[in-house]
Amino acid sequence: MELDSKPVLLHSVSAFAQIDRVSEIIVVVNADDEDMVKERWGDELRAAKVAHICIGGGTRQESVTRGMAHVTDSIDLVAIHDAVRPLVRPALIRQAIETAGRMGAAMLAAPVKATIKDVGPDRIIRKTIPREALWAAQTPQVFRRDLIHRAYEQARRGGVQATDDAQLVERLGEPVAIVESTDENIKITTPEDLLIARALAAHLEY
Repeated sequence: MELDSKPVLLHSVSAFAQIDRVSEIIVVVNADDEDMVKERWGDELRAAKVAHICIGGGTRQESVTRGMAHVTDSIDLVAIHDAVRPLVRPALIRQAIETAGRMGAAMLAAPVKATIKDVGPDRIIRKTIPREALWAAQTPQVFRRDLIHRAYEQARRGGVQATDDAQLVERLGEPVAIVESTDENIKITTPEDLLIARALAAHLEY
């Protein structure tokens, strides 16, 4: 899909390519899309620090594992990003990288604005959850390479599937720092999300 006359994927890649500390980018795609991505955008991707385009797996964790297998040995930090977050601000990416460099792990997240209800299977509210401590997870999530590898290996051995990469690091008992983001870093998963992203893109400098 296109956003501002450019494929969503290229927006995300471009945001990372602007950052000096990003030395290489690995793009993980569905097997059915590999040839199309390489043929249509291969030159642009290579010009934007993309070192490899590889095929993902059946789950997020398997796709990340395959992507990480292509990371150059000398790399010390790995940033994992959903390509369908094309409006991520390079300044926030830099901040996440810098924080992970100090803390070992960091991720973008936005404070939850909605009132959250804990609802039972009968759709009756059990309680209202205070939102002051609630944050909505985003990407990129950045980790010391050895730490994210250890988290993935433990998850593999335990048969654990997580909804994001930070959750696997949390299971190790390691701290993951929050870098405050905004709702502009939207994840495009539905046609309605794309409409919102296009409206945001028309009013943002990104």
